[in-house]
Amino acid sequence: MVKKNGQPFEIDNKRRKTIEKDDVCSLIIDSTQLDDKASYTLKAINKDDEIESPKMTLNVIVIQLKIKTDLPATLTVPKDEPIILTIQTDGKSKPQVKWFKENDEILTNQPDVKVVEEGDNTYKLIIDKATEKDQEEYSALI
Repeated sequence: MVKKNGQPFEIDNKRRKTIEKDDVCSLIIDSTQLDDKASYTLKAINKDDEIESPKMTLNVIVIQLKIKTDLPATLTVPKDEPIILTIQTDGKSKPQVKWFKENDEILTNQPDVKVVEEGDNTYKLIIDKATEKDQEEYSALI
């Protein structure tokens, strides 16, 4: 049993899970969020006894991402050539990047649109063939 700030804590086996190995029980929280900040205890129970672990305090900090390389102010692409928009972030955490055309999110499940993530925190939006309808303002949200 896991407690968060003295209250029973739900283990969803997705983002929050416990792992038992060699008589050791571990609490794993993936993709921590600000509301994960708390004191946690684990309670082991068997038919003869129960024991509670010392409190462990989890602090969650927000790591501010910075844009290292931003989108150009103006980009000219010949008709039917690919449009490649690139940003690069500076930071250790991997951001979730959303691309926008004007105020509308660009859906990446379209056959002529690809989003590429490169290993050096570089993210690209690639539109296979430029057309007149692509003349808009583009942005990326991290």
